[in-house]
Amino acid sequence: MVAISLFPAEGTIIFPEYWSFLESERGVSDRVDWVDGEYSSDALTFDLPPVWQSRFLKATKVFDTSIGSLGAKHFFIRRRLKLQQKIAPSTEFLLAYFEQSDFDTRQSHLVVEFDHFWNSHWGTGIYTELAHEKKYDDLGLALLYRFSDHQLFRLYYTEVDFSRNERNENSDMFKKAPKVYGFSYRNVSDSDHDNSFLAFGARWESPLEQVGDVLYNPYRLERTQYYLQRFMGTEFDHKFLQWEDRTTFETLSAQKKSSTVRLLEFRKQKEQPSCRWGERCSRFWGLRWNQREWRIDFQEVLHQDWLPYLGFQWRLQQIHQWELSFDYVYHEGSGPTALRSSTDEDYDNNSRMNLAYEWLFIGGSLKLYFTCDLDHFSWEGGNGQFQWIF
Repeated sequence: MVAISLFPAEGTIIFPEYWSFLESERGVSDRVDWVDGEYSSDALTFDLPPVWQSRFLKATKVFDTSIGSLGAKHFFIRRRLKLQQKIAPSTEFLLAYFEQSDFDTRQSHLVVEFDHFWNSHWGTGIYTELAHEKKYDDLGLALLYRFSDHQLFRLYYTEVDFSRNERNENSDMFKKAPKVYGFSYRNVSDSDHDNSFLAFGARWESPLEQVGDVLYNPYRLERTQYYLQRFMGTEFDHKFLQWEDRTTFETLSAQKKSSTVRLLEFRKQKEQPSCRWGERCSRFWGLRWNQREWRIDFQEVLHQDWLPYLGFQWRLQQIHQWELSFDYVYHEGSGPTALRSSTDEDYDNNSRMNLAYEWLFIGGSLKLYFTCDLDHFSWEGGNGQFQWIF
């Protein structure tokens, strides 16, 4: 079976090859007043565990999700489904659904793909996303090179909303039609006892110009993304590295805006040689760095966050796992006060304690987080995570 390169949570992106322009995402560069120093801590807590990414890459039929509260009006949402089946000796079918919604982006797609390999290495893929309104239909092509069953390089091209100007019941049109160009690489260990993987890629959404829309006239968009993940080891004993750089340029009517999200994280987990409180015990620690920049005309808002964290895990009776973790955020913010959130500070410190219970069942697990603000000793919120390999 051939797997495609997929990415998880906030720091990186889900199904990068299928990202494209969505009208619901317009104004992503205009959300600077939604973000403060606690947002990076929320995203760190709500991220799916790195080891789940390895399971997702290896599986042919898998679903997972993470949903956490970002306040009274918004959820942090990650949902992804992969159904992959070999339908002929050299042909494979894939159905991919995902949603990634937070204060940095809002993407949701349901894509069908067929891949055919002409020999042991070279293949081509065709993928599409169809909608009730035909103006939203996407069509893409991919060139595939398979080094082995667990190692794949992908070069892809997508025509986004390719029939909008011909099959549109509204007045909006493309003066410049959007297109996506990108590549991805992934290498996943084929051992059941090793969760290691390497995945990286880049993508560019070419400049689009939309005219005649009721909200924004004109609307322009261009986006670039680069990303890398490296996981080395097993569930209880590993090192994990991830990096992403994503920049979005927008013109909303006559106002030019841009937003940039950068992330770098290192995590290490080590199993304890002796365990008093369960069958297996481990500790983990790490450091995440986030930077966000917003430019609105000639004004700029800059956020920079450093997030060290530490945690412990105990597994009982092979089906129950407890986790206690702590994270600290040092936040720096700058820029015009009128553009920033009312809760955003020039310098801020936040600390949090997280208690999680995970129920392990055949093929997956359910994980529930309860978080506490240690600065005010108050309830911070909750998060639910679920993965099922079927």
